[in-house]
Amino acid sequence: LMTPRETFAAVPAGGVWVSVGVASADAEYERLAAAGARLDGKPEDRPWGERCFVVRDPNGFGINLSQTIAMDEAFMRTQNQLTHAAG
Repeated sequence: LMTPRETFAAVPAGGVWVSVGVASADAEYERLAAAGARLDGKPEDRPWGERCFVVRDPNGFGINLSQTIAMDEAFMRTQNQLTHAAG
């Protein structure tokens, strides 16, 4: 179905970003670290309801792996206030 193609040199990702949901950010971090992947820090909780970290592909393309967690209550209140103030 597919014929071999000429290979091209890697190019920088240039501002493109991908986020992928995972069941467990910690488990994925450990799995990727054991495989020798290039990781940008350990998983961290974010107030908007994510536990996440970034893995880089060979071109330097960042892929955010995130697990849904409870949103921080203070952050949620602030977001609701900003939404109502703007609307």
